[in-house]
Amino acid sequence: MSGVSALDSSNDPAQPVNPSANASSSASLERVVVGNEAALSGLAGSGAAELQQLVFDVRDASAEVRALARALRENPSSLLRESKEQGVEIAK
Repeated sequence: MSGVSALDSSNDPAQPVNPSANASSSASLERVVVGNEAALSGLAGSGAAELQQLVFDVRDASAEVRALARALRENPSSLLRESKEQGVEIAK
């Protein structure tokens, strides 16, 4: 035994492509797709909408984090101290 399995030689780009291995891989992929068709359809349907909503939420959160970072850059002590109330106090 040479110590090199048949799988190892299929990863060598210098080796010619084996048509029967491609047909077997294609058939295996087809079985996986057919066996999971319902799950894949769900992903394409509601899953895509949920993914789109997730992207919107991440964008919104990113904008909030950027705004917070900008505010802290401009006034770092605001993290530790309450901001002074704006306006005028009327003496009694």
